[in-house]
Amino acid sequence: MNMEKKENSQGRGLKLYETFTVEREVNFSTGANCYLSRLEGGLILLDEDVIKPESGLMGAPGKKVFVFKAVFPGMAAYQLAHTHVSESDILYEQVLPVEIKEDNVDRLTAGGWSDQHDLSPEEVVVFRKAMEGLCGVMYEPLSVATQIVEGVNYRYICKSTTVTNPPRESHAMVYIHQTLPCYGGEVMITKIVPFLND
Repeated sequence: MNMEKKENSQGRGLKLYETFTVEREVNFSTGANCYLSRLEGGLILLDEDVIKPESGLMGAPGKKVFVFKAVFPGMAAYQLAHTHVSESDILYEQVLPVEIKEDNVDRLTAGGWSDQHDLSPEEVVVFRKAMEGLCGVMYEPLSVATQIVEGVNYRYICKSTTVTNPPRESHAMVYIHQTLPCYGGEVMITKIVPFLND
């Protein structure tokens, strides 16, 4: 069974397939934001979400939540970075190490994500179909994980390139859902999570 753990600034130890969350304060009213800037080893980013301030007051800070999962044993690491619209510099946090240990956990339980893997021909077709009509950024899929839930969820790690002059390259995680065949097997992008490039 997966366990959720809170962040430890001195690093952490995880069993294979465990998850943990990291929270950072952000404030979109003032232009303060936080991004994932580095991810190494057997860690993947499962999700990224924003929690709005409970007070509802204009200018009140909220939180950005990063959810990570350990998918390969060995040493891993992650790093977050902070930006502000009024400042050109990027403030990088310390690189935090994670030790992932083997464990006899069945990752193929209902609703669980598979490991990231090279794209099959079918997964390439799904990705290309979802990208039809998307403008402004070109995405090149590097790997994918899947989840069987009321159809299929796909989580593609991609290289992203803007169609500006000059173009800007970075990476992003693109979430795509494909409905069941009885509902037409349609594909749609449900979320795009940008990574902050080093």
